[in-house]
Amino acid sequence: MDESHEARYLLGAAQLAAGELGPAEKTFAELPAALSAYGLAHVAAARRQPKETLQWLAAAEAAAGDAWRPALVAADAAFEFVADTPEFRALTAR
Repeated sequence: MDESHEARYLLGAAQLAAGELGPAEKTFAELPAALSAYGLAHVAAARRQPKETLQWLAAAEAAAGDAWRPALVAADAAFEFVADTPEFRALTAR
């Protein structure tokens, strides 16, 4: 991961942790596809939007290709509220 992208992702994560969902969404949206989609999945999860969370996770998986780490996604507490869905299980079973 490019250092500037890593710094931007960390900024988005800090904004998200502070409850600043709008700024976090904007920050994540400016990143390359896989990082953007994964960050936006976290924003959707913070908003408790299951459909959007799963859509962004699917986009992150598609963009990440071989870099997708299903075990790490499955262990991410942010996605616990969708963990029992067939879509999430499919995304994390690979």
